[in-house]
Amino acid sequence: MSYLRMAEEDREVEVAWRTVMEDTTYRSPLRKLQAFFERSRNGWRQKCLRAKASIKRLSNRVRKLEASRNLWKERSKWHREELRRIRRELEALKTAIG
Repeated sequence: MSYLRMAEEDREVEVAWRTVMEDTTYRSPLRKLQAFFERSRNGWRQKCLRAKASIKRLSNRVRKLEASRNLWKERSKWHREELRRIRRELEALKTAIG
């Protein structure tokens, strides 16, 4: 981010801050309010980042579990078909012998 853009954002924040302060009367000093609001904002940011990381981790886990489930499903289907084929073959041998 360029310094010009940062300075522009700082001015926008300052204007917004002054607007809020004009509309609201606080009894605490501005420096304390600013520190409180920054801590609050940073807390929300951290909470959001943790939630996003958790969502990503869980999404990846779901994707891996679905892939694993599909693999086991295919293996099970193949084994069922193989079992049917062997049983048919066994029945054919039984009828041929007996």
